[in-house]
Amino acid sequence: MKTLIKISLFSACIWWFASCSDFLDEDPRGQQMQETFYQTDAEAFGGLMGIYALATNSQATAGMRENFIVRSEPCSDLLTYKPVASAEAVAFPKYTLHSEITPLVIAWEHAYSVIYTTNSYIHALTENTSPDIPADKKEQYIKEAKFFRSLMYYHLVMRWGDVPLRMEPTHMKETDIARSPAEEVWKHVIMDLEAAATLPDKNNTPAGRITKGAVLTLLAKVHLMKGDFPSAATVLDQITGYSLMPEIGDVWNTEKKFNEESIWEVNIERGTLPRQGLGMLSFYLPMHDAFKGANATFPVNDYLMQMTEEDSPRTKLFYSRKPLLEEISADYKGEYRYTDSQGEEQVIIFTNATEPLYPHIMKFTDFTTVGHEFEVGDCPFNQLIFRYADVVLMKAEVECELNGATPVALNYLNQIRSRAGETLYTLTGEDGLRPLNSKEDLQEAIRNERALELVGEGHRFYDLKRWGTEYALRKLKESRQAHIAGTTFCYNPEDLVNIEAYRLLWPIPKDELNGNALMVQNPGY
Repeated sequence: MKTLIKISLFSACIWWFASCSDFLDEDPRGQQMQETFYQTDAEAFGGLMGIYALATNSQATAGMRENFIVRSEPCSDLLTYKPVASAEAVAFPKYTLHSEITPLVIAWEHAYSVIYTTNSYIHALTENTSPDIPADKKEQYIKEAKFFRSLMYYHLVMRWGDVPLRMEPTHMKETDIARSPAEEVWKHVIMDLEAAATLPDKNNTPAGRITKGAVLTLLAKVHLMKGDFPSAATVLDQITGYSLMPEIGDVWNTEKKFNEESIWEVNIERGTLPRQGLGMLSFYLPMHDAFKGANATFPVNDYLMQMTEEDSPRTKLFYSRKPLLEEISADYKGEYRYTDSQGEEQVIIFTNATEPLYPHIMKFTDFTTVGHEFEVGDCPFNQLIFRYADVVLMKAEVECELNGATPVALNYLNQIRSRAGETLYTLTGEDGLRPLNSKEDLQEAIRNERALELVGEGHRFYDLKRWGTEYALRKLKESRQAHIAGTTFCYNPEDLVNIEAYRLLWPIPKDELNGNALMVQNPGY
């Protein structure tokens, strides 16, 4: 896998220059160059690895890890913000985004950079006539590229709504393009994903590459966003060969990478050149001498903590402890406990955690095998993009929407609860279990379980939006008022006022408006 990443980074540079040439060159010889650019299978594979690198590992844009996870999650009802963080960072959870916010601009530009590169690559391979690129390999590479194009459009639509739709290589003369309705974009996304859904399964694919399971997971999300539950059910039933890890901590265990629950993850190794790391940890982890590079930008809010069971294995693994006001001192501002590889409990006491003092997401850092002293920019923690727990909860949701409060839906939900070590739900009133009395009760339990299980993984903001504007606004407003008694509280009055329907769509970047004569801004900005 290290070799794959090194090839990816090198190929990204080669492919980027190739795609830039295609972008700028108006010479009629350009089409001939596209048809003959790749002469061997190794060259075609190198171009594909360039797309992987650009989409997931780009140092300039932080790829998937920041653009499409960290920047969405604070806009949900689960995370708050460190008050002294940069204005551009807190603009996401405070709902004060504007068209010149740098991370917002980078996210837009990154998505279209991947799309432009992917379009050129698909065109070049489709037109390629080299006998040294096997037809089956060419077909597989094109399908993987289509997945990445679909993934970018998924994020673009979920954040901005109607967006420019480009499915062919872009030239300088084509800078002006109007926004296509989201429904039109979804149609092309579904077509791409259905074409890519014949990729090999996990057992027949090198670790880290896109598989049939990854394609179907994204396709199911698209159908759910469209409210097409029958289609989502059909797709979810095809996601096979995965299972929940027996213990919740094993999901991110650095010695169990690419495990049975992993559908798609990006590999990260410590001690490489160039250095690798998981940049999103900078935003999530509390500030502490042991966590070099952690910045505690987006802590967990009380709304989420009120959903948890305080002593469950999942709660203990996922979050640091928020101190009571009476406990706070110069030597104690919260803590995190874990069991090391020798079976001994280790306690990390926070003395320099950010104030006000909140819990922080710890789930992505498997200290059990590597210890808790590390650098965010040089660490071995993989980034899971899709995992099977998400699929199980989507199955629960689809079953509930289609057939109501059924034992089937309950079973899916309780699979996640059981693995998390938390109290199960019941539809029939068994003693000691949490009662659910209606379809609406089960629906809300599933939605809350998605919050608890998938927090920090980049799904929640999109989930809220697909459950409807009224629901999203209610949850966002409730989250900014929730407070655990006897602890610090860091929301401000304007954080509630800023929660308005139009802000669920982000503003189009100013540079895009200036450079595209057909572009119009989202209402309200």
